[in-house]
Amino acid sequence: MAPITHLVSFRYKPSTSSAEKHLVASSFLALQDQCTLHDRPYVSVTGGANNSSEGADKGLEHAFVLTFSSLEERDYYVSEDPAHAKFKELAGQHVDDVFVLDFEGGKF
Repeated sequence: MAPITHLVSFRYKPSTSSAEKHLVASSFLALQDQCTLHDRPYVSVTGGANNSSEGADKGLEHAFVLTFSSLEERDYYVSEDPAHAKFKELAGQHVDDVFVLDFEGGKF
């Protein structure tokens, strides 16, 4: 099985400050070390601020790419991981909309 790629992008609430956006983004990136399964980290996380010049961002400001080695790891992250659950509580205070898309590379 190919790795599972999990794409996440945020549109923030109009009231969210730059400092709060930075907190959400840095907290998301920290999940790479905080999310563990069987006493080891299991997810790769990278991300950044939108810098596209195409004008098709639909108001989404930050994007993240997570990679899991299996569907089981992805499913644990989405449904059970306590670090992810804690992050969702934080993000929910500042995020107005979320885009999520998962895929297995080359599988259509």
